[in-house]
Amino acid sequence: MKMSDMFPSKYLRAADIPAGREVPLTIASLDMTAIEGEDELKPCLYFRGAKKGLILNKTNGTILAEGFGDDTDRWPGRVVAVYATTTQFGGKMVPCVRLRIPAPQAAPALPVATAPSDPPFDVPAVNALLNDAAEADGLGSRF
Repeated sequence: MKMSDMFPSKYLRAADIPAGREVPLTIASLDMTAIEGEDELKPCLYFRGAKKGLILNKTNGTILAEGFGDDTDRWPGRVVAVYATTTQFGGKMVPCVRLRIPAPQAAPALPVATAPSDPPFDVPAVNALLNDAAEADGLGSRF
């Protein structure tokens, strides 16, 4: 039996994320949540389709604010990559959840335009028509 099975959590933990993987999740909402044993409310991030929320610490909150702006009302609908790593806490290395803002998707490459071997119209003839029109307007030849 695993300890995580004996003491399940309703909040996302490093053990919930597959080792060595980033999981893309879409932010659904953020609210202030009462945590058992804590005096203050904590910000909790919820994701579309996920059963567990993520209690935001200062590090992850700062990552989101730098990537999406300070106004948390603008975060829903944004995608974040969630991954497990370790951090130093109380003199020990402990597992933690971290967020990363994915790089924007590159626009699909446009096909390279190539000059046709035969222009679709007779360029000298068109230029002659433009010159005639310019001279008729008293502007002189321009093309």
